[in-house]
This record gives sequence, structure tokens and C-alpha cells, in this order.
Amino acid sequence: MQKLLITNVNDIAVSTVCEDMTMRTIRVLQEDSILGNIYVGRVENIVNNIQAAFVEYAKGQKGYYSLTENDKHIFLNRKNTDKLCAGDLILVQVSRESVKTKEPTLTSKISLTGRFCALSLNNKLEHPSVFASRKITDEERKSHLQRIVKETVKGVMRKHYGDENEEKNCGSTASEQHVSGQPVFDIIIRTNAENAADDAVVSEAAKLVERLIEIMKYAPTRVAFTKMYSPTDTCLEDVQNLRATNLEKIITDIPEIYETIRRYLLENEPEELSKLELYDDKLLSLASLYNIAGQLKNALSTRVWLPSGGYLVIEPTEALTVIDVNTGKFTGNRKLTDNTYLKINKQAAEEIGRQLALRNLSGIIIVDFINLDTKEERKELMDYLEQILSKDMVPASVVDMTKLGLVEITRKKIRKPLHEILNGNRKAQE
Repeated sequence: MQKLLITNVNDIAVSTVCEDMTMRTIRVLQEDSILGNIYVGRVENIVNNIQAAFVEYAKGQKGYYSLTENDKHIFLNRKNTDKLCAGDLILVQVSRESVKTKEPTLTSKISLTGRFCALSLNNKLEHPSVFASRKITDEERKSHLQRIVKETVKGVMRKHYGDENEEKNCGSTASEQHVSGQPVFDIIIRTNAENAADDAVVSEAAKLVERLIEIMKYAPTRVAFTKMYSPTDTCLEDVQNLRATNLEKIITDIPEIYETIRRYLLENEPEELSKLELYDDKLLSLASLYNIAGQLKNALSTRVWLPSGGYLVIEPTEALTVIDVNTGKFTGNRKLTDNTYLKINKQAAEEIGRQLALRNLSGIIIVDFINLDTKEERKELMDYLEQILSKDMVPASVVDMTKLGLVEITRKKIRKPLHEILNGNRKAQE
């Protein structure tokens, strides 16, 4: 079982998931994070040669807005055309934080995420749809959840818009519909809902729809740079995403955070309240008990040792991350080495999966495994790596193995990598 720990490491608040005293993930709780925020943005300029616009979402702060990925815009100023122009006010959401020298990425595909459901605007003129996570294996439960959520959504929409026929909006553009008419959206029932109470699931679905309607209703009346929405407290994100039912303990030594989580569990999951613990040992801090500072330092190290004596060399660059697998301290004759190479590579694959999540490495990752002689061994390694990456909460996939034997991996960019957040902060690395 896993424990969620929230504590301070040299004056930096961190949230980490530990299993058998080993950190599986760690996240710096940034008070100034803008990920998921929704703004009334003003288009600063259009750059046609890269098919993008730069949108000022806050005074003096702008983000990258792809015109290829965002072919429908949510205009907040009156328009006679769907063409985006400098000076337009549009509704945008931060889908990716700034990374290195790149601006934050903005999107018109507005989404609200809860513990059991995720709601997103549908930029195509379709009826609202309710989907369920493929990870919900009980087909009967899946159908039941879809049915009760769909009924709940219909009830909320009826309360706000009456029994109006949906065809009323079919003649308008997607942007006009989203602002002035009934918003069209999709709801995805998350894996967390499979074992949750029906009341909790439908209650959250209703709240998400109400929030979206409120945002779309009032956004056209707000001035540029207004923040229309901000996600839940950062300290609650891991509690929501990890499912308290899969956690052995939720431990913090920060009273304010303890109280925030206590209120959340009391309101949403009272049966899990007993797992929450306020750590108050004055002789040994929570960070020291789990050696979080030491593990954090290791998470910033270039070299990572494997149980076999081999090691990884992890080198993030501006364009991609390179990981080299080495035999290290292993010595043996050729006959034994043939089998051991696969063993070391599989240990490396497992550790790479952990390190990607721990360090929050994303984008393009190139891995140079130890060369394997047979096609069967290479396939076994690739299958094992895919299995490891499938457990990652952030979408990650194996692309292919090149002719040179280099394995290509991609992992979705959402937050800044750990080394970038802590870069230059000597206290956090001590």
C-alpha cells in the first residue's frame, strides 16, 4: 500500500507518494501554478508561418495558442466571422505550464476535472455525450454510471434552459453556441467512480456542469485578463487523483494542509477520514523520517544505480531527455552475460518508468539500452517497457526502436520537470 506525504523540505512544500519508504512520485506544491486556470484572454498577434497566436491571459503574461489544434475559438466579443484577429477576446485555459524558454500553452478546449468525472467542451456541433473510462472493467457498473450521470446532466440542463430543443443551436457557430446558447460538452466518468457511491458521482457531475454553465454565462461580461476559474487547492490534487481508498495513510505535518484535506474528506469521503494523520513529532520531522531530502537529491542526480550493479545516466537537454543504460559494476563471462544483459535492461526499464514519474520528465525520451543479440529478447524488452509505462498516470508510450537500437518514448508535457522547478534552489538540493 502507498502513503501520501505532504511536508516541507527546506521551506519548499512537497507532495510525495511513498511505497515501502521509497518515493514513487514527488511534486512541488507551487502556489503560483496556473495549470488549468481559465482566463478571458486578448489576442496579441497572429503568427501565420507557425499557425499560432499569442494570447495575453494576464497583464504582461502571454501564452502560445495553436491555430491547428484550436480550430474553433470561443469569442467573447461580437464577431461577424470565425476568423481570429488581433485584439479579439477569447476564453482560454492553460493546458501546459511554461517549460524552459517556452510560453505556457493555451487551449480553447475548456475542461473541468473532478475526482469521479471530467467535463470538456465539445467544439463540434454534437449532442452532449457521457463516456466511461476503459479501465472500468465491470460493464454492468459502467452502463449504470453512464445512465445516472446522463440523467443528472439532463436535469441540470433542463433547470437552466428548460425543455428547449437542441436543434435551436444547430445553425450557430460553435463559438456562438458556447457563449450564448446551451454549451455542448462531453463527460468522461473516471476510473475512481467504479467503486464510489452513486450519490457522490452524480453530485460531482452536477457541480461540474453548473460550474461550466456559470463560466460560459459570465465570461462575455468580463474584461480582458479576468481569471474565470482556478482548479482545486494543489494539496488536494493527489488526494483526488490517487483515490484515498488505495492509500494506506495520508500524512502531513502542515496544520493548514491537514485542515484543508480534513474538510475535503469530511465532505466527500467521510469513510476515509481515519487515514488522515497530522504528524507532530518534535524530535524527528516527517521529512527526516522518510529521508525525503535525500531522495529528492537523488532525484536530481545524473546517475541512478540498479540492483544488478548497472546504472542509468539521465541527461535532460533543451530538446529531449537522453537515458543511457550501463552494465556498471557487473562482471562475468560471456556465457553468463548474454542472459544478464536482458535482466539489466528489464531492471532499467522498471527504473526508467519510476524516474520519469518521479522527475516528471516529458516530451521525447531516447533510451540507449544495452545491445541484445536476438530479436526475441528485444521484443521481450519492448513489451516489458510498454507494460511499465502503461501504469503511468501521465500518458506515456513506447514509439519504436531505431535501427541503431535506440528506444523512443514520448510522455505528455503537463507540468515543469522537477529539475527545472528546483533549478538554482540550493536549499532544496541539500
